[in-house]
Amino acid sequence: MRRDNAKAKGMLDEMSAGAAPEPPRVEVWDSHYAPASQAFARFREAVCSAFMPWTPQFAGSDFHGRVQSIALENGAVGRVHTSSIVARKTMRDIANSSVECLHGNYVFSGELQVEQAGERVVAKPGELVLYHSHVPTVLTEKPDCGCDNLAFIIPTARLRMGDGFDSRDLTRLGPAGRPIEPLVACLDMLTRELSSPSSAGQLSALLDACACLLPISLDDGVEAVRRGQPRERRGLLDDVMRFVDQNIADPDLKPWRAAERFGVSERYVHKLFIRSGTTFGGYVTAERLERIRSELVTMRGRRPPISELAFRWGFADISTFNRAFKRRFGRTPKDYRA
Repeated sequence: MRRDNAKAKGMLDEMSAGAAPEPPRVEVWDSHYAPASQAFARFREAVCSAFMPWTPQFAGSDFHGRVQSIALENGAVGRVHTSSIVARKTMRDIANSSVECLHGNYVFSGELQVEQAGERVVAKPGELVLYHSHVPTVLTEKPDCGCDNLAFIIPTARLRMGDGFDSRDLTRLGPAGRPIEPLVACLDMLTRELSSPSSAGQLSALLDACACLLPISLDDGVEAVRRGQPRERRGLLDDVMRFVDQNIADPDLKPWRAAERFGVSERYVHKLFIRSGTTFGGYVTAERLERIRSELVTMRGRRPPISELAFRWGFADISTFNRAFKRRFGRTPKDYRA
C-alpha cells in the first residue's frame, strides 16, 4: 500500500516538475483474476495507485471489482466498477497527495454519495459529481448495488474556471443542471477509449477537452436550474448503446432487454442499429472483442487463459469466439497475446 502511494505521489510530482516519465499505458485489474481472499486488498492498492491516496473499506464477504486506469501527464482517468464500498480521503491521505486536483465521478449505474465540507450530494446514473482533492471526503456507494463510474482527476492548475466557480465546491451536475452534450460526449469517448488499445496522447487530449468544457457545463447547468428547464433527452440510439456498453459482459444481453429498459419494441431496437449501419448482435460482438483485445495487451498480474477472458466478456462458446476474433483482427487471440 505504501509503495503504491509513493508511486502515485511520484507520478504527480513528475507532472508538477515537468519530468519525462515512461510512456503511460492503460492498466487493468479485475477481481475475477485474483484469489477471492485477496480481491479487496488488491483493489485497494489499484485505486490508491491510480487516483491518489484513498482509504477504501468493504464490510461484505464477497468483493467484486474492476479498474481500468491510466496516469497521464495532465491527470488520471479510469473506469471503476465495484461492489458497495465506502472510500475515505483522510488528512493522512491528503498529506500524501502532492498536487491539488479536481476529482470527478461520472456515474453509469448505482448511486454514489459524496460528503465533503459539511455538504452531501447523491449522484445517480447520467450525473457527474465534482469535488476537491485536498478536503476530507467520504464516498459511499448504494448498499447491495455497487457502482460503475468513470473517475478522473485534473490538476486545478490546468482548469480555466470562471468567476462563479470555486474548485473547492462540491458540485453535482444532475437532471436539471446536467453536463452539456459536448462534455457528455467526451466522457463517453474517454470510457470507450479506455477499453481499446488507445494511445496515451488520445486519452490525454480527451481529458484536456473535458477540462475545457467543465466551466462551460457548470455555467450552463446553473443557468438551466435558474430557468427550471428539464433535462433534454439524448438520442435513443446513444442511450441504447450506453446501456449495451454497461452490460456488455452479461451473456444474456439481448435486444428485448434494451427494449424493456427504454419502453420501446424489440423491432424498433433492431431498426435503430440497422439505420446506423450495423445490427444489435454485431455491435455487441464488436464491443466484446475490443475489450478482450485490450485485456490481451494490458492485463497486469496473472494472465488468465484466453477462454476465461472470452467467457468473462459474454461469449458462450469458445470456438465461436475464436472465429469472430480472427475475422475481426486477422490474427488468433493466441497470436495477438504473443
